[in-house]
Amino acid sequence: MKRPWQFLLNILFALTSLVLASPALAVEPQSLLDDAGHSWQPQTPAQRIISLAPDFTEILFSIGVGERVVGAVEYSDFPDAAQQIPRIGSSSRFDFERIVSLQPDLILAWRGGNPASQIEGLRALGLPVFELQTRRLRDVPRVMHALGRLTGAEESAALAAETFAREMQQLQQRYAARKALRVFYEIWHQPLQTIGSEQILTDVLELCGGRNIFAELDSLAPQVGLEAVMQRRPEVILFTPEVGRLAESKARWQVWDTLPAVEQGHLYALDPDLLHRAGRG
Repeated sequence: MKRPWQFLLNILFALTSLVLASPALAVEPQSLLDDAGHSWQPQTPAQRIISLAPDFTEILFSIGVGERVVGAVEYSDFPDAAQQIPRIGSSSRFDFERIVSLQPDLILAWRGGNPASQIEGLRALGLPVFELQTRRLRDVPRVMHALGRLTGAEESAALAAETFAREMQQLQQRYAARKALRVFYEIWHQPLQTIGSEQILTDVLELCGGRNIFAELDSLAPQVGLEAVMQRRPEVILFTPEVGRLAESKARWQVWDTLPAVEQGHLYALDPDLLHRAGRG
């Protein structure tokens, strides 16, 4: 029988490997198509980049071009060098004046994460916006290669791709013949929210030998009832507690001692930065 602590370690291992690989869609030899359907024809590699998601900031550093990031949103704090990048607002509200003053030649927008009205506001100013989405595990490699192409870092992106493919294959082989553990992942407790099918975290759980008990739900972060969780009897419960509230988060579940996860003590707190960012590596 698989030990839950090994399952947890493998989740973290997979998450720290999400820095990598597989080609972006090509419209024509010299063009790229972003995830909003806009064609981009880079004349030269981008040198002054603004990142509108912490994921993109981390990926840019991972392929060796982090020094070109001249502006980033809040929480772009990994690696340490990213903490020195000037802030241009949050993921949901940009400082347009600050962005214009930084004279970017590439703005990486998070499609589905940044408000569409804010992204359109940047386009209306004639700024060079390229939208990307990392909703599923399969999106990460595609984004990695796109950023490599936009920055002229194709070789380092390709090397990262090889590492990613190898580690993915190893995890798939390791758990292919094993019975998957039923997992409940708590995003928030009031109201109780979890992850649905269109989620990179659902993919990671499956890769590491788990099964999201709410994988049939289409929403990214569906609200669920406690009764529904009880009925599905998770064997592992994962949560990302607020700072200083680990004991409180555990205590909320420990009262339901008929759940297999509680009965066997399989309640695990995880670092939300590792779980919620597709670029941590």
